[in-house]
Amino acid sequence: KWSVDGDRQVVGCPMDSPGLRFGFPSLGGRLEDPPSVHFEGVSFAYGPGLADILHGLNFVVTADTRLAVLGVNGSGKSTFLRLLCEELEPCQGNIFRHRNPRVGYFAQHHVDTLPLDSSPVEHLLALYPGSKALEVRTHLGAVGLYGDLALQKIRCLSGGQKARVAFSAMLWPKPHILLLDEPTNNLDYDTMDALVQAINSFDGGVVLISHDEHFVVSTCEKLYVLEEGTLQPLASFATYKEALADGLVDDPDF
Repeated sequence: KWSVDGDRQVVGCPMDSPGLRFGFPSLGGRLEDPPSVHFEGVSFAYGPGLADILHGLNFVVTADTRLAVLGVNGSGKSTFLRLLCEELEPCQGNIFRHRNPRVGYFAQHHVDTLPLDSSPVEHLLALYPGSKALEVRTHLGAVGLYGDLALQKIRCLSGGQKARVAFSAMLWPKPHILLLDEPTNNLDYDTMDALVQAINSFDGGVVLISHDEHFVVSTCEKLYVLEEGTLQPLASFATYKEALADGLVDDPDF
């Protein structure tokens, strides 16, 4: 449908097409000296006198990293990601960034705060001034937002479609490292399977938080549990479930 001034108006809520695929931008292959983020003795608390969420953490994340972070609610998983992407600064210790890594961060609040009266195209054009509409539509198409979906008001999109708008915004700068905080929320099985394929084809680093065992084991080479302010390696997801069953972890809602 066309308005009287010639603008395209989309009526109704378009449905996804079958065979959905995610396409993450390539970095041109793995690098010999990949960009990285180094934590050296990092501690963080949300206020003076409050207990440290992270304490004396030493850790390195690179553009080759593929890991998942498990842990009970409130253990600091999201805080760790927010320190990685510079949304937070450490209270003690240092975070060094080698070779200026571009870090993309996806979290549910990025979906919840989308401008509902804008289209996906309008949203990206506003986020990245100087970008071209055709480039933006091609970019949106790579995450399954093509045709009328790219022109529809965001408020009329499904939860999974809104998540893909947030993904597309994260991916525009071609990040070296992706930080994904519960990325499978609101995704149906086919979309989650497409996301798994995209992550496994991506030639950068990935750090994710997820309670979905299939998603974690399908995408990550290493698992860590965040407890008592530091990251400890896990042999497998089953190891963590055994700790839950044995009562070694207090909260089963990780």
